[in-house]
Amino acid sequence: MLDGRRGIHDRRVAGRERSPGVAGDRQRHQPSRGADGGGRDLRASSFRTTPEERRERWFEPLPSGQWRALEPLRRMCTFVHLNLLDTARYGELGAIDTIFCRNVLMYLSSQARRRVVEGFYDALVPGGYLLLGHSESLISVPGRFDLVNLSNDLVYRKPG
Repeated sequence: MLDGRRGIHDRRVAGRERSPGVAGDRQRHQPSRGADGGGRDLRASSFRTTPEERRERWFEPLPSGQWRALEPLRRMCTFVHLNLLDTARYGELGAIDTIFCRNVLMYLSSQARRRVVEGFYDALVPGGYLLLGHSESLISVPGRFDLVNLSNDLVYRKPG
């Protein structure tokens, strides 16, 4: 997906920090670039469907056997602490190419799930992607996303 319709350096990925306790109160609401914090090292299994040349272009192997995103990729990523139900704040992130929201929606009520998914839709650029966890889908959420089959995964794409 990183080699798609726009130049790689024109892309932007936003992520929510998983653990609010990691950052102090002063940093909690400040975006951080992936190079400064946020993000994490990845297990080799995270790349099970990723072509080797793409993995080697954007990630470096660590002595632990894990992989870390290289600086150019980390600079394109922003990590923030954001209450997903506060959809009015999504606009602060700017236009987003890809949203990774793994294993979160299944814990929300159907009303909250709809609100979050609509917020994601509005925040994505036309043609942007929403990636959910393997145990999640938008079947129970009426929406405007197209379902797309990417290799072994089903993802959602904003038309455009």
